[in-house]
Amino acid sequence: MGRPFFHCCAFVLVLCLPALQMATGMVPSWPLGGVERPEPPIPVPGWASWHDGTLQEHWRRRFTQQLGLRDWLVRADNQTRMWLLGECKGDVTSGSDGWLYATEYLPGADLATEAEQRRLLLALGNLQRVQALLDARGVTLMLLVSPNKCRLVPESLPERARAVVADGAPTLYEFARDWLDNHGVRWFDSHRRFTEWQRQRVDFPLFTRGGAHWSAFAAATIAAELADSLRSVGVPIRALDVQRGEQRVRAGADELDLVGMANLLDERPWHEPTPVPIVRPRAGDTTPPIRLLVEGTSFCWAVLPHLAETAAASPLTFLYYLKRRHEWLDGRAQASVPTSWSPDNLPALLAELLSYRVIVLEINELRLPGMGHGLLEGLLMLCGEQPLAEPTPAMVAWQRDWQRARASRPR
Repeated sequence: MGRPFFHCCAFVLVLCLPALQMATGMVPSWPLGGVERPEPPIPVPGWASWHDGTLQEHWRRRFTQQLGLRDWLVRADNQTRMWLLGECKGDVTSGSDGWLYATEYLPGADLATEAEQRRLLLALGNLQRVQALLDARGVTLMLLVSPNKCRLVPESLPERARAVVADGAPTLYEFARDWLDNHGVRWFDSHRRFTEWQRQRVDFPLFTRGGAHWSAFAAATIAAELADSLRSVGVPIRALDVQRGEQRVRAGADELDLVGMANLLDERPWHEPTPVPIVRPRAGDTTPPIRLLVEGTSFCWAVLPHLAETAAASPLTFLYYLKRRHEWLDGRAQASVPTSWSPDNLPALLAELLSYRVIVLEINELRLPGMGHGLLEGLLMLCGEQPLAEPTPAMVAWQRDWQRARASRPR
């Protein structure tokens, strides 16, 4: 009954802690963050699923998800790695000076390879055709390109990612920018705007160190400037002004999404003050709200409430990746529902589509070939046209000219 016995008892107790937690819930849970991914289908029990490993993987995943203290153990492992190596795991990449980046957004994934140029040309061609079709029906289409933090704050990237930026290889954004600027397509270039703000040394953060998306203040300013951009093409939308409110002691959870995805025990290094935006209708502007449809990504979450709460748009419908429908009526958010918007059933929704005054498609500069997530192709088929299967000769000629001009520029 000496010290080894008590050591063995302590070891057994530690092994039993997860089961004790599952039985009693004695420690509060701390849900883990991460990128939302679809759950694989439940395999049919049998020799085939056992042989290919899907059955074992299913039950392994079920067990680990329900294991007691798993959230705390994962966070402890991640925190130890951060303390010792200064690195994050999985979907988050750590840079210098506490800057975090979304791993999938790192430079290299956005290069304009020959294959990606072709995909992007098809998307841009479909966008141009849809704009013409909607213009003929009194609906204004605008593309909103959101910025990639990795390209705008490259100085804090890990060394390997900085080398990709320094190489100067052409990006999807450059290709799309040069095409859009020369083909009469309406678009709002947030990358260009952020670059201008960096040169002007504006007094608000464009990104937070712990966030993947634009800061709250930058998003509010984008909302106001998007309204101005729509007004410049004849859309009667209410003008908005952004003022600086009180300073928050620390950024909100929406500005620290990468910190949440890193699943650490200590998040205090990213708690830094940020300005609170106050968005109001421009003095004297009583323009009635417009019907606005937005299809896009998570970059929209910080922008759209400003358009809804100032009565610039109502109803404001947001199709999140064309999968889930969110709506604001008279400035109030409604319950979200799975969207029925898909290329297969768009004919039943033609009347609603044409009832919107404006349709905005938001896409990040990293994902430009996927703009619309199928909505552009669905609209073309709805109007009796087929999406482009191959770039037109004029598009191919423009691509060749662009490649020659880009190759002649110094890297």
